[in-house]
Amino acid sequence: MAIRKFSAGRNWIEKFTLENVGKSAGIFDIEKLNWLNAHYIKEADPARLTELLTPLIQQKGLQCQDKDYLKQAVITLQPRAKTLVEMADAAEFYLIDDEKLEYEPKAAKKFLKQNVKQVMADLIERLEDMDVFSEEGLEDLFKDLIEAHDIKLAKIAQPVRVALTGRTASPGLFEIMSILGKEHVLARLRKAQKYIVDRYAV
Repeated sequence: MAIRKFSAGRNWIEKFTLENVGKSAGIFDIEKLNWLNAHYIKEADPARLTELLTPLIQQKGLQCQDKDYLKQAVITLQPRAKTLVEMADAAEFYLIDDEKLEYEPKAAKKFLKQNVKQVMADLIERLEDMDVFSEEGLEDLFKDLIEAHDIKLAKIAQPVRVALTGRTASPGLFEIMSILGKEHVLARLRKAQKYIVDRYAV
C-alpha cells in the first residue's frame, strides 16, 4: 500500500513543478463568489429554489403552505438575490401577517407622510372597486390615479411600496401587489393610512 502511495506521489511530481506556481498569495474574493452565486440563482429553476428556500423561511418562524404562491414570490426575487439567505430575508414581506409588518424607520419617516393621505385614500377606494387584480389592471389604475391628482408616479408609488413591504426597495410594485392579492394589499394600505393619521394627530 505504501509503495502505491509513493508511486502516485512520483506521478504528481513528474507533472507539476514549482516554476508554474504563482508567487503572490491566493485571494478569496467574496464579492466575486457572491456575483457567481447570484448568476446561478437567476438561472435556477424557480421550483427548485422554492424547495431550497422553504427551510430558511421556516428558520425565520414563517410558514407558507402554498408552494405556488411562494414560487411566484421567488420569481420576483431571483433577479436581485445574491444568496438564498438574502432571498429569505427579502421574501419576508410576502409571508408575514399584515398586522405584524413593520416599517423601516427611515422609510416611514420619508414616505408615510400627511401629504400622501388623500391620494392613498383615493387609491384604497379605487382598489376596493377593482374586479380583476392583475398587473395590467393595477398599472392602468395607477395611471388614472396620478392623472386625477396631477402627480408623478413616484409620489404615490414609494409610499405604497413602504406600506406593502416596509421597505423602499422591492421587486416591481405591480408584481408584488398582484401576488399579495387584493385582500392583503388593502389591509396593508389601511394600516399605513392609520399610521399616517396617528403620526400627525394633534
